[in-house]
Amino acid sequence: MSGYRFMQGYKQAMLVKTLATVFDLDMFRSKYEELKQRAEAAKSKRSTLQTDHYEDNQKQGLILSGGHRPMDRPENVDLPSKYQEPVGLLSPSELEEYGCDNRDRRYLLSVYGNIFDVSDRPDKYDPDGPYASLTGKDLTWGLFAGVDTVEYTNKFYDLFKARDMGKDKLIGVCSWLAAT
Repeated sequence: MSGYRFMQGYKQAMLVKTLATVFDLDMFRSKYEELKQRAEAAKSKRSTLQTDHYEDNQKQGLILSGGHRPMDRPENVDLPSKYQEPVGLLSPSELEEYGCDNRDRRYLLSVYGNIFDVSDRPDKYDPDGPYASLTGKDLTWGLFAGVDTVEYTNKFYDLFKARDMGKDKLIGVCSWLAAT
């Protein structure tokens, strides 16, 4: 039996040696390494939307057309002159002035009292973007509830008293807050 194993090992080694001489294996290895590096670089530019913390019926509430998918960051964005300048404390009506239809193209939104300047993502937040209707609004309740409609914006509930049916819905809110 040991002779049989030896022959099998020998045949396998000879096959590998033959393939190595016929094909330049180093060429394949370097090509795979290059492809791996390209994939890693593309992955690092992409933001991944996590929806696994939502129940199936809540995922159905995520209705924005063209949203909820990784989108490559656009290059050469013409940023507004006041991009990321502090705005201080804003009321909901003052925040609305930074919606998708404002002349200056400065798009702001709020999550749990933190204001985000999303002007660098016109692909998502300008009038033609999938999230246009959410700019100039507080998104906290929609993120918590898993519903991305305007009806779920500017709702100021105490999230720590809200019933979440055993699921941690704060993940959606915390993912935005972690970006600051």
